[in-house]
Amino acid sequence: MRIENHVITSLSSGGAQKVLLHLIKNRAQKGRNKICIYFIKDGVYRTTFEQIQGVKLVQLGLKNVASSFLFNKKLRANALVVSWLYHADILCLLFKLINPRSYWISNVRNGDLGRGSSISSKFAFFILKKLITFFVDDIIYCGSSIKKYHVSQGYPQKLGTVIHNGLPDEKMLLFKDVASVPTKLGYLGRFSSQKGIPHLLKVFKCLLGENPDLRLIMAGNGISAENNELTQILDTLCLWNNIELLGELSDVSLFFNQIDILLSSSVYGEGFPNVIAEAVVNWVPVISTS
Repeated sequence: MRIENHVITSLSSGGAQKVLLHLIKNRAQKGRNKICIYFIKDGVYRTTFEQIQGVKLVQLGLKNVASSFLFNKKLRANALVVSWLYHADILCLLFKLINPRSYWISNVRNGDLGRGSSISSKFAFFILKKLITFFVDDIIYCGSSIKKYHVSQGYPQKLGTVIHNGLPDEKMLLFKDVASVPTKLGYLGRFSSQKGIPHLLKVFKCLLGENPDLRLIMAGNGISAENNELTQILDTLCLWNNIELLGELSDVSLFFNQIDILLSSSVYGEGFPNVIAEAVVNWVPVISTS
């Protein structure tokens, strides 16, 4: 049986990681038990991945990226590699260059790159849009607008399939009581410029002028009191009495049970926001930027 190799930037609680987790669980249930996941940064999902039978985890760093992945003899013959996110795409592009008989599928999750994107992400995307056409065997996009954007930037026009994100059936609730007067707002996502958190908190400050009983429950990677940038914003706006920071969560079901409305404040680059779909199936209304 051909080993299925997935390469992803991290195992943190991001949208791509969550889709990969659901996919791997489903593949394992169907008897696809030869799966290897290569990752660069650790995260909260590591333990969950380790509990899936037949899944091998390999963390890549400067010391082992060549021996464990790029020049791994066990992978070189007809290997199937699936990359998730731009930095993983770069690794797989190099792997394809070294091992031309391999089969590389790029899984594109990002929308446009805004001004707040990291320099490394912009540099990776610059390389990819110049070279990916010559090396990639197939592309999966999580939305039609994402495919349209990437094709406009140089990705192959005739290659690529749109597959929207799915959610496991067991996560769907039959009913959730909705508060007649919502008082608990929620934000779920990592702390980054893409997510528009400063704008969200300024809007929340304005809402408190109308309803001082409102609370904002926030969760995600970097959403904690240890994040100096976040705490400075909260100090400036005097929001501590109305904010609850939960940090990064491996299971978000309790989060959705606590809130009345989900707020999504991204300002650029969203593909298919898993958090919005999860809120809908958990009977939580959503207010989102376009």
